[in-house]
Amino acid sequence: MKKHFASVMACILICTMLLASCGEPTPTTQPGTNVPTTAATQTAPVSTGEPEEVPDIPAPDDLGFDGQELTILVWKAAGRNTVNDNDDFFDEADAETMSGQAVYEAGIERQRILEDKYGITINVVVTSDKVSEKYSNAYNSGDVAWDIIAPVINDVPSLLMTNSIMELGNLDYLDITKTYWDRGLTDALAIDGKSYILSGDISTMDEETNICVAYNRTLGEECGIDPFPYIEKGEWTMDVMYELAKKVTKDLDGGGVMDKNDRYGIGHQYGSGTILLQGSGELYAKLNEDGVPELTLNNARVHDILEKLSEIYNDKQATGLLPGVYASWSELNSAMVAGKICFRPANIYNLMEYLLMEDEFTVLPMPKYEKEQDEYHHLVLTNGCIGYCVPASTDRTEFISIMLEELAYYGRKLITPAYYESYISARLTTDQKTAEMFDIIFATKTWDLGYVFDWGGMKAVLTQAMESGGFSSKYDTVKDKAQSAMEESYNAIHEAIN
Repeated sequence: MKKHFASVMACILICTMLLASCGEPTPTTQPGTNVPTTAATQTAPVSTGEPEEVPDIPAPDDLGFDGQELTILVWKAAGRNTVNDNDDFFDEADAETMSGQAVYEAGIERQRILEDKYGITINVVVTSDKVSEKYSNAYNSGDVAWDIIAPVINDVPSLLMTNSIMELGNLDYLDITKTYWDRGLTDALAIDGKSYILSGDISTMDEETNICVAYNRTLGEECGIDPFPYIEKGEWTMDVMYELAKKVTKDLDGGGVMDKNDRYGIGHQYGSGTILLQGSGELYAKLNEDGVPELTLNNARVHDILEKLSEIYNDKQATGLLPGVYASWSELNSAMVAGKICFRPANIYNLMEYLLMEDEFTVLPMPKYEKEQDEYHHLVLTNGCIGYCVPASTDRTEFISIMLEELAYYGRKLITPAYYESYISARLTTDQKTAEMFDIIFATKTWDLGYVFDWGGMKAVLTQAMESGGFSSKYDTVKDKAQSAMEESYNAIHEAIN
């Protein structure tokens, strides 16, 4: 789903200038945080130039929801406490640390609107426990206390195998064709043509766990490189990034050996570098027209892409790797902040670590493999992204489906613009190029069925191929295992849901 970042950013910049001209405080950000220091953030709906879509639901007075409670179980990563880590739903414990943050205030405003509009109470249960296990235990005991659950997407297959979550088609007023829902996810996981999990403007987690290339623009300009003309022409490729990276890499201390004290065009890791494969438009697996999964890695193009990535990632005159050059992600990110890395493939969440940079930085799309590739692709990291599901045991389908529609609709009106204004623009340069880059990234989200299931340990094989080449022979060692694992999980899900 395209969220029209450029239009949003243009409106934000206009609003900021108007506020400044009226003597009102404008949102600023403390170094190293994403917390605005004023509450002046604009969370009003932002026009994208398109007709606003609204839920097709009855009027509140016709529904009789007065006095009902909506209870939502949401996963939050342990040890993380920034505004989007609990996916735009907040419990009472968040108020002390998050009050005044734009996304938090927008989330609370959404809740207040729905409570007042329908005469209901919304209860949010935030947990760092594994939501799929917590829910399964409750479901098996017949004691489900939640109307909506938000597990990590990679954990959803276990719920499909037990048929313990509801097919979205059984939710009376839910309309996944609305643009505030992300059809990419529902379609990618629609085994046998049946969808069970939601993402979209209901939250910003699918933005936070989307990927990009973090780019130190100051360093790039100092080294005489410019990736933007390539992007504008649709020619931003792995080869282009590689050539630019080699121009940046330098032995800063003159020691003759490249180490963490030197400067690199690219900083990354073999295992995480596999996201560049999806950036090329390839997937681990996808559903055929009958909704049956098929493995899609065993082709000549994948082999060529991985050989290219192996060349790039093993070239010490272009790439500083973890492990090797850097002992930890913390050390790699510190090098990025210190201006010693120019390009860093990363998820959007990582960008908040770079607010300490003195250099100007922005984002770029993931590079294509070849310039003839139709479009850019950006994998959503479903091992850290949550989706929304409904317990199969509920008899409140009318109520829940209307609440889901309203949560997504008001998420688009309130949370999405707040996220853009204070959570993205606070991190990055607020110029038109940055806006255009986010337009590309968020318009080309990719959901990989095989990344969710990882049948036969395919990701590990890709990592090995990036490290030492020879993908075809390495894949041959696991393809039968992967095929068998895929068939086993598909058969289990097929039997459970039919």
